Amino acid sequence: MDFFHCLLTLSIEKKYDLLVRNLSEFKSKNFFKVNSTEMEALLFSDDLDIHSLLFLHIIDNVPWSVLQRSFYRFLIIFDVEQVLHSMKKFYEAVESFVKFCIENNIVVKIIKPLFLAVKKFEAYGITPLHNLYLQVCLRTKMYKEGLKVAYKPVGSLSRKTGTYLNLND
Repeated sequence: MDFFHCLLTLSIEKKYDLLVRNLSEFKSKNFFKVNSTEMEALLFSDDLDIHSLLFLHIIDNVPWSVLQRSFYRFLIIFDVEQVLHSMKKFYEAVESFVKFCIENNIVVKIIKPLFLAVKKFEAYGITPLHNLYLQVCLRTKMYKEGLKVAYKPVGSLSRKTGTYLNLND
C-alpha cells in the first residue's frame, strides 16, 4: 500500500494523532507535491467530512482561487473531532481564506459557511473562529448575523468564588 492510501486509511480508522504525525513528517519531504494528482482528487471529493484533517494539511500549496468552492463546503461539513487535532492549522486556514475573500470582494459569501463552522464549536466556548466571524459580520455590515454569536452565553458566575466559569468547568 502506498503512503497516500495509508493516510486515507488512518483518516477512515480515526487514528488522528498518528495521522498528524505522519502528515508532519512527510510534509517536509515534499510528498504532497510529488503526489499532487491524488491530493487534487481528495481536495474536490465529497468525503471532506471523513478526511477533514487530511484536507487541512494538503491545502497549503493550492491557491484559494482553486480551493474556493471546496473550502466553502469544508466549512459546512468538516468533522470537529478531527479538526481538534490541528486547531492552529484550522484557524490559520480559515483566516487565510477570509483574507482571500476580502481581497476579492466576495466576503459576503462566507457568512453562512463561517457561521455553521462557529456553531460546531459551541461546546468548546469562545474560539478565535468566533472572533473572526464577528469581524466578517462587521466588515459586511451584517450586524444581525453577528448578534447570533455575540449574544450566546459562554459561562456562568460561580456563587462560591465570584469568578466566571468556562464551559469545561
